[in-house]
Amino acid sequence: MKQVSYLSTDQITPKAVQNWFEQQGYQFVPLTDASPQPSEAFQKIEILILFVPFFHNNVYISNENVWKSFFQEHYPDVLLLTAGYIKQAHTNYLDLLQLPEDLPAFLQNAKSINQFDRFPFSGGLDVEKKLHKFYKGHGDESLTYELGKIARIITMAVDELKQAVPFPEIYKDLLIPNRIIEKWKVLTNRWQNYLPFFKGLPFDTTLQEVHDGFSSIAPFFEGGCEDEHLLIDLNCKEKLHEIKQKLEIIGRQYG
Repeated sequence: MKQVSYLSTDQITPKAVQNWFEQQGYQFVPLTDASPQPSEAFQKIEILILFVPFFHNNVYISNENVWKSFFQEHYPDVLLLTAGYIKQAHTNYLDLLQLPEDLPAFLQNAKSINQFDRFPFSGGLDVEKKLHKFYKGHGDESLTYELGKIARIITMAVDELKQAVPFPEIYKDLLIPNRIIEKWKVLTNRWQNYLPFFKGLPFDTTLQEVHDGFSSIAPFFEGGCEDEHLLIDLNCKEKLHEIKQKLEIIGRQYG
């Protein structure tokens, strides 16, 4: 039986169409069931259906073109489809209000990722624009700009410690004048603002690692940046650079 994977934040709609797929000889499985590691799951996929727009955190999110860009870069042989309730004229769109009579013919006529530029907009918040602001925004928009400033300051602090500069002096002359505590609050507030909109993207796992990285070093900043031992023991310098590298990898394609 040929397998069709799907991704949806709606638990009801996929179940409603599951029997229709299975009656025509297709195993219909959630993407999350394919493998505990997304990269392994993606390697096994032949057909993926995105139920769009996503509904998460009380917001409708259009993420289909981020997925297209991801698969086009990494897994171009995957047949990527979208499904929803609005009317769209696209060979790769499955109208849930008017399912095709011949599913194999529909799949045969669908285009490969490289044969079309973009999916039609599904009507939710455009997560591509949100990603662009995340990386390239100004003022209150860009998170990565604030992250870069904090990483530089912490690197300087750790380097001075290695040169036997007393930590109270580093705190007084470097951390306080550069308002490191305030910068951390701005950074984490922006992160919490963006994270809900990135649910259901192909790099979910990387974003969770970023989130875990922030959490692991939070005690140093939330303690007022006054504990030299936390700065070193929590590997703040290394963790910030790891976070920065992970976000830069995503940003090279989507930022």
